[in-house]
Amino acid sequence: MKYYLSIDQGGSKTDALIFTQEGRILAFADDRDLRAPGESYYQLQGRWIRYAAEKAAEKAELTLKDLSGACCSLNGADWPEDYVRLRKLVSNELGLAEENIRIVNDCIGAMRGGTGGGNQAVLCAGTGMNCAVRAADGREYIYGYFVNAPDQGGGAIGTKAWQSILDAYTGLGPKTMLTELLLEQHGESDLTELYKKFTSNQIVFKNYNLSPLVMRGAKMGDDVSRDIVDTAAKRMVCYMENAAKKLELLNEQVTLVLTGGVFKGDGEVLFQAIEHYIGQKGLNFICTPAHYEPVAGAALLLLDELEPQKRASAMEKFAQDAPRFGVKWG
Repeated sequence: MKYYLSIDQGGSKTDALIFTQEGRILAFADDRDLRAPGESYYQLQGRWIRYAAEKAAEKAELTLKDLSGACCSLNGADWPEDYVRLRKLVSNELGLAEENIRIVNDCIGAMRGGTGGGNQAVLCAGTGMNCAVRAADGREYIYGYFVNAPDQGGGAIGTKAWQSILDAYTGLGPKTMLTELLLEQHGESDLTELYKKFTSNQIVFKNYNLSPLVMRGAKMGDDVSRDIVDTAAKRMVCYMENAAKKLELLNEQVTLVLTGGVFKGDGEVLFQAIEHYIGQKGLNFICTPAHYEPVAGAALLLLDELEPQKRASAMEKFAQDAPRFGVKWG
């Protein structure tokens, strides 16, 4: 029996999945217990991959030497030279031959977690954001580093929330429910005291932790939160429209997968706002939530390479196992 590994690595976590060529999932693990605030992503990227992979292998009662191959969906796979560097990095960390390692941009694994073919697109909003469009003939456009800082997913949304909270406190902006939601999140009753804890590092401030508060506030009818959501949705649709235009797909139907932590829970308000602005522009995008977590999407990219009869059976088994291992999206 052949065993395979898939990796999904973003700015805040690394997920690892061990599965067989027959589509059976054996183990899932991540590196959340290893990461610490302020660590250098690029210096520790390999260590995090190895840690999550070894953890998953141990759960599956295997070692990394038992693996026949890996597909790694990685943040930072943007320039052509990145793919060469990352393949060598993964090979060194896992002990796999480079020819048995497939490297894709992290949004490609996320895309495969939502759709299997045709004209497809993905908007992955987690700590940051990336998006891509792929035509049915294989042409693709991935934004990578060309996503502007004010559009960087949960981090950017959280930053705007924090700015709005400060403006409301000082009188520079309107009152917002975000203030109370933030205090509730941290079990505090006074913003000044909470801010002191942020500035003294008694509490580590992470802007992306405020993103769920924006979604909840928008759902509760808070005007400030709604404005943040609307602004984000408009910009996200602009990114997708522009990429589709580059691939000459504006007049064709495209399945758009919306995935990442920002869309979970109350994030449905952002999903709905994106659908609204797609309709307003008359774009032929069909929005769908992801079916699987990105790490499962990376696994499916390997299973896609099986011959048709074996692939159908493997996909069926994979779908059966996914909920039990927590890699169904949502």
